[in-house]
Amino acid sequence: MLSAVITTSDLPNLAREINDAHRQVRMHGRGMLMEAKRAGEALLVAKQQCAHGEFKAWINARTMVSYRQAAAYMRVAKLSKDAEVRTFDGGIDAFLDAHAEVSIQTLTALASEAGIEPGEAKAHMAKVQAAFVQQADKVARQAGVSDFADFTDWAWKHQPNTMREAIRTQAMLRSTEGYGALAREYMATMDQHDPHAILEADFGSGITAHRTQEGRIYLNVPGQGQVGWRQAVSLGLVKVSRR
Repeated sequence: MLSAVITTSDLPNLAREINDAHRQVRMHGRGMLMEAKRAGEALLVAKQQCAHGEFKAWINARTMVSYRQAAAYMRVAKLSKDAEVRTFDGGIDAFLDAHAEVSIQTLTALASEAGIEPGEAKAHMAKVQAAFVQQADKVARQAGVSDFADFTDWAWKHQPNTMREAIRTQAMLRSTEGYGALAREYMATMDQHDPHAILEADFGSGITAHRTQEGRIYLNVPGQGQVGWRQAVSLGLVKVSRR
């Protein structure tokens, strides 16, 4: 065993070796975070400049990163401040875990409820999280949302407490209704946060959109005339499809 060949005189040198390696690990981890933040900031600017619904295709066509990795970079950029990144001990995944909106304890509790041994919880965490995202995405799309990433960005920015409650309810009660309510509000207020998506959308059935000089958006619905955007969404008359 290693302890059999280490003499007392070796220990100071080994301590220096360990400490030096540890400093290198911390330095490289922080360097990775700084670069992730830089990439995320550039991605956020690019997202603003891309036409609505085209950002993912742009990433796939013009960059070497996957959309999932790009989302992680953008999350780092949104969550971090320079001081936090430069002093955080860990890489990108550790940083995102430390700032996760869904706590590890909450997901572990769900895993335990499902009959998973505590020691297996960590191994199953990624699958649980992926399943949660798929469920939330399905509910949002049923409400008419076509860009799930944009929807979650809107939710965290405008209704963070409601988003946290939706996640908690999904984790503890296995209900996705919280996402449904958020998605319906996202759609109902799209004339305020993303009017160009409405004006450029193809609604089908002869429905067209126009904006008044006052900035209000109405839909011309065959057989019903002019209908306000929120009313049209509440009546289930429209779902946005990209041209």
